[in-house]
Amino acid sequence: MTQDLRCSLRAHRTWSLGLAGLLVVLALWLAMPALAQTAASAQPASSGTAQADPTGAALLDRMVVAYESAERLSADFFVESCVLTENTIKGHVDLERPRRLRVEFGTPPQKVYMAGGEGQFEYFPNEGKAYRYRDDTSFRPAQAYEIFLGMRRYLAYLRPTAREELGNGLARVRLVPADSLPYVTEVVFDIEEESGWLRRAVVKDADGARLAVIELEGYRRGAQWPEGYFEPPSDARIYTPMVERDFLNSDR
Repeated sequence: MTQDLRCSLRAHRTWSLGLAGLLVVLALWLAMPALAQTAASAQPASSGTAQADPTGAALLDRMVVAYESAERLSADFFVESCVLTENTIKGHVDLERPRRLRVEFGTPPQKVYMAGGEGQFEYFPNEGKAYRYRDDTSFRPAQAYEIFLGMRRYLAYLRPTAREELGNGLARVRLVPADSLPYVTEVVFDIEEESGWLRRAVVKDADGARLAVIELEGYRRGAQWPEGYFEPPSDARIYTPMVERDFLNSDR
């Protein structure tokens, strides 16, 4: 069996057990994906701080608290995974409580997930059309926001085991599965020590190969967006599915 096929099979099994949710909140974001403003004054932690938190549990909790207290978040993301149709994805994500989400894939965006206002949509700017998600479809953009709000629940699958100082205000926390995550043997987080914001996440399989890599940068917090930012433009053609993957013309 080739490495690509082995990676695909392992990742598929893992995705079905909730790792998809973990990756979305950490990336984007759909993948996963955890956002905010970098602390300008962040400095490397002292050795005393590291000794007081040898497993990284305290730093992990600081990360969760940072996201739980954020009202508006924005960031650029990069995701690399053998699960994706395209092996790499770049984009931008905006979140605002309650339940408002905008995820742009590509620069300029080729596709945009939107949630908020009148519904949840998958919008294609180049085609001027959008698909409206039904409430009973298997995946909806707003699920990414639910994961963001419930980060503690998804991190319950993992247990921190070691903390490593990286310098430049960053520390690395290594985690292992605390519950059933087949084929996943380790997850690594690079976190800003002072602010608690996640900068990079790596998910590894039993051979130490990477199932997914997620990077976040360009953090912004407290942004104000124009009216209608989380909905398709007024001139977009809207399609509503009768059933999943079966879309028919629909009035706004």
